[in-house]
Amino acid sequence: MNNPKKLVDALSASKKIVVFTGAGMSAESGLPTFRNANGYFDRLTGNWYKGEEVLSLPFFQRHPALFQKLYLEHFDFSPYEPNAGHLFLAEYEQAHPDKLTICTQNIDGLHQKAGSQNVIELHGNGEIWRTENGQKSTFDALWQDRKGIYRDTHSKRVRPDIVLYQEDLRKADRIRTAQAMREADLLLVIGTSLQVFPAANFLNYFTGKYAFLLNQEAVPHMHRFNAWIKEPSAVFFQKLRDANKKDLSD
Repeated sequence: MNNPKKLVDALSASKKIVVFTGAGMSAESGLPTFRNANGYFDRLTGNWYKGEEVLSLPFFQRHPALFQKLYLEHFDFSPYEPNAGHLFLAEYEQAHPDKLTICTQNIDGLHQKAGSQNVIELHGNGEIWRTENGQKSTFDALWQDRKGIYRDTHSKRVRPDIVLYQEDLRKADRIRTAQAMREADLLLVIGTSLQVFPAANFLNYFTGKYAFLLNQEAVPHMHRFNAWIKEPSAVFFQKLRDANKKDLSD
């Protein structure tokens, strides 16, 4: 189902919408995914550690300087720009305030860069740095000690503001996401395998009328979805944006 009309009609008929996004959406802006060949895990893997291990809480606690070094080498999101999917969602939110909530597993901040405001970042934001007790800081304000560990102006050790492996999702984000899912009439899942837990479990809270999957591959529990859109999300959403412009000009 690559015709936008069915989704457009469902969007219009819905009072509350949740969009659940994953790495596949950002990949269309040029970002690597985590698990694909030459993705982040491949790039982070070293002689004595695997990429997935690097992004864990124990690795940061045992090797803070190496963790920070590897993170800074591989996770620079500044060159990347939102694609048509990010832009459509931001434009839709601006046109329909309080109707749309984005729950994203991505840490790149591209939804906000596109202009979206009602965004729940389940795995945090990789462009923000914080101390271990949650005090946020800009990277420009950090300094390195003699062991090569970055610290804030109060000499506290810092880390990116993301959820690492072996950490729980933040309670406030869990509550907001579950509530949004419960209240939604429409769920749109974009660019995710739905195999990253516990984030994927939030779909169990959704009992609304419309559920759409925008993904090039099938996911678990396909019976949940009214329609499966196999087209790349940026291509599909560009069609929606072009259709909206045409409607406005007619």
